[in-house]
Amino acid sequence: AWAGGGWLAYHSGLLANTFHIGLTYFTSNPIIAPDNQGGTLLLTSEQDAINTLGVAYLGAKFWGQDLIVGRQMIDTPLINRRDNRMIPITFEGATIRSDTGKDARFEYIAGYLQRFRPRDSNDFDFISQGFATNDVDAGTPFGWFRYRPNANLSFAAENYWVEDTINTGYVEAIYKFPRRASGP
Repeated sequence: AWAGGGWLAYHSGLLANTFHIGLTYFTSNPIIAPDNQGGTLLLTSEQDAINTLGVAYLGAKFWGQDLIVGRQMIDTPLINRRDNRMIPITFEGATIRSDTGKDARFEYIAGYLQRFRPRDSNDFDFISQGFATNDVDAGTPFGWFRYRPNANLSFAAENYWVEDTINTGYVEAIYKFPRRASGP
């Protein structure tokens, strides 16, 4: 398939220095889409257009944290938007995350995600359905953090658990070796 599309997004500033909202409408429309040739993740499995309100949240910033409730994008090593097609994966749930910037010494995100929107669908499904199980309609509690004791070293860990389906963890340690001085 060939498809064309894009995003239309609105993310507000802060109301009362605390509250904010976000909305993102995604579209992916067929340009060339032969019938019964689905599977590209650019369109639905029936080669139809995807038109969905993938992000729609209410947020509140307080004490260096950001509480977000509703449809949102998540970017962690295990739970992420897998943004290599026309429309990313988005999630529905509640999260709390650090609001200290990308160069912070400590970053985190934790919460509960009930549903996700696959890249080739207009609809949100239970997280458990993403693992090809229809026996359980379940979401997942999850948590991710990163600690940087100095500019060259960082540690990160993540875990999520879908009842009666999967429990997955992830840990990493990264050390950036300093560059050697070059020249005479």
